[in-house]
Amino acid sequence: MGDGGTWTPAVGNYTLKATPYASSNGSGTAGTALTVNFTVTNQTNTPSTNGLINSGGGQYTDSQSRTWGADAGFSGGVTGAKSFDVAGTTDDGLYLSYRYATNGAPFSYNIPVSGTGPHTVRLHFLEPYFGAPGGKTSGLAGARVFHVDIEGTRVLSNYDIYSQDGAGKAIVKTFQNVAVSDGALTVSFASVTNNAIISAIEVISANGYSGAIIDSPQQNITESQPLRAYPNPNSGVKISLMLAGIPQEVVKISLYDTAGKLIQSFDTEVNTQGMVEMVFTERLNKGLYILRVMSESKDMRSRVVIE
Repeated sequence: MGDGGTWTPAVGNYTLKATPYASSNGSGTAGTALTVNFTVTNQTNTPSTNGLINSGGGQYTDSQSRTWGADAGFSGGVTGAKSFDVAGTTDDGLYLSYRYATNGAPFSYNIPVSGTGPHTVRLHFLEPYFGAPGGKTSGLAGARVFHVDIEGTRVLSNYDIYSQDGAGKAIVKTFQNVAVSDGALTVSFASVTNNAIISAIEVISANGYSGAIIDSPQQNITESQPLRAYPNPNSGVKISLMLAGIPQEVVKISLYDTAGKLIQSFDTEVNTQGMVEMVFTERLNKGLYILRVMSESKDMRSRVVIE
């Protein structure tokens, strides 16, 4: 990239090293090099980092001030939407958009998670047509029947939203102690009659929402004493991290804002003194941020104030 050309990187981890020189064209005395480690990810069809997916819809902020990511991580199905007052919730917009099967074909979601679990999965359903306002009014029982599997285990068998829970209302099904071995939690939908359907998917890990530090700015966070960040408050240029109890190994360092949005993430190796340095790759607004350091054996967090 030194000649000013463009670079289209593949997904993966990279190290960028910039060395200043006293003269132009890389001549003269070399100064101190700046090294930045960064990760390139594919943002297409990738689930939100906070484990809240608005199936079939765009980004949505609910009545608890949680931000649900736009529909992503899916394979198969098509999207739909309705407009009426949804019973049992104030978050009508979360339920009125949905993903459903195409001509009865199966569809699924693969959602990245941190660690093997246990994870809790909440599936949000709405029957938008059979018995719902503006929909069909006869022959409703058995009109839409489908199965749901989580990580290959059947959690709902021959589920009929209308017959079992009613139409036009918000339905939440909770499944706990879900174990994941490959880093992605799979939710599969198989139609029996008509088309399987889902309005939203919520994945919560043992430490909070999957892939996120916190689910809302109001949630309290317990700082991990093995992780110390300084200087703190910080100017937003770089920060040093002291990691107690982690040997000289590779760790993943991630920075989040208080809404759970990932700002920066990279892999680096802890030195013999148990320290690493993080150089911020973008200008940060003043406020509170959350640092997360993950190794094979530890998951540590710390607040950072940018002023």
